[in-house]
Amino acid sequence: MKTERRHELQTNVLADSLARWGEKARPYSRAALAGLIAIVAVLFAWSYYSAQASRHEANGWNEYFEAMNERDPRERLGQIVERYPGTSVGQISRVVLADIELDDGTNRLFSDKAAAKDELRRVIDAYQAVLFESDEPSLRQRAMYGLARAREGLGQELTKAREEYQSLAERWPDSPYAAPALERAKDLERAETKQFYDWFAKYEPPRPMSNEPGTPGARPDFLKDSLEPGGLKLPSILDESKSGTSAAPAAETAADESPAEGAAATDAKPTEQGGEEAKEATTPPGGASENPAKPPSESPAPPTK
Repeated sequence: MKTERRHELQTNVLADSLARWGEKARPYSRAALAGLIAIVAVLFAWSYYSAQASRHEANGWNEYFEAMNERDPRERLGQIVERYPGTSVGQISRVVLADIELDDGTNRLFSDKAAAKDELRRVIDAYQAVLFESDEPSLRQRAMYGLARAREGLGQELTKAREEYQSLAERWPDSPYAAPALERAKDLERAETKQFYDWFAKYEPPRPMSNEPGTPGARPDFLKDSLEPGGLKLPSILDESKSGTSAAPAAETAADESPAEGAAATDAKPTEQGGEEAKEATTPPGGASENPAKPPSESPAPPTK
């Protein structure tokens, strides 16, 4: 009986305590309920946003792989960088785009230095943006190595390039970029390397030759003629006779004439004497000519009726 009484007393004390706490918490019940609803709403919004962000980034990766299958992916990569800022696919696209433009700008230094330097400056901005935004070690290593290469390509920031090479090798000694970065840092300290970049700073690539015919850099004369009616002078077929190109066909035509026609044309001479007496004097019977200076015609005389 004592045990049952003790349990009964404990139950009454617990019930009284809960009742008192209930009375005290009653004014705050609505606020607590509102807070609980707010927490549930935040969790739901966070899960929905995470799902949308994952789906959005997955679309970005699909676009990235499609761009890398193209022959020149630079335009598509630039669109991915603008469309997916702050994401891993956007940062990787920025690095890959900068690597492509770095190689292109370095090669163009030997043909168009002004355009190449502008491209290398854009590459430097791209690498610096990746270093500012990304916390991924592999991306940061790649961006720092590319940044040092771009500065070295400009030839005006060799000290910064050497410092970035050394910083990369010291900060990430196990990185695949550590060994080549350390080698480039040592090479930039050599006097021969500095002399080369001093010479290359004064080097001017040769001007590209013109694709037009004639003298390089000079336009053909006929392109300087006016396009107004009568202004443009083109070769005419009639001008060929003046240059003797039609002399051979004319000679062939004359040679094709028959001997009889030629003889007839030779013998046909206009006479100033009139009447039948003039005809008998020029052409005797039998078709023989009385002119001793002219041989008789070899063509047989036509039969007379």
